[in-house]
Amino acid sequence: MKNINNRKTQKDSMAEARKSKIFKKYSREARERINLGVEIYNARVALNISQQELAKITKTTQKMISNIESANVDVRFSTLNKIKKALNFKAENWARIYSFSLEEKKALSN
Repeated sequence: MKNINNRKTQKDSMAEARKSKIFKKYSREARERINLGVEIYNARVALNISQQELAKITKTTQKMISNIESANVDVRFSTLNKIKKALNFKAENWARIYSFSLEEKKALSN
């Protein structure tokens, strides 16, 4: 019977990758895109606005709104600003997206 403990001596490539600054950067960016998509979706649904309606308000396409909510695209600042206004984003929304510190949250609310 093989000794299962021998596997511990093999390198864990994911553990090694997680140590990389580049991996951490891309991981943070992906997490922020996902959080942004979730926040936009939740705000849109709370206001009972369809993706099509939000697209019309923000002068973009339903496909773009879908891609943003699915974290499949990096959104331009101008588009994000239009979405922010349409959904009445507050500091709390941004804090959930970007995991701001307490000091940063206070600065945003001023």
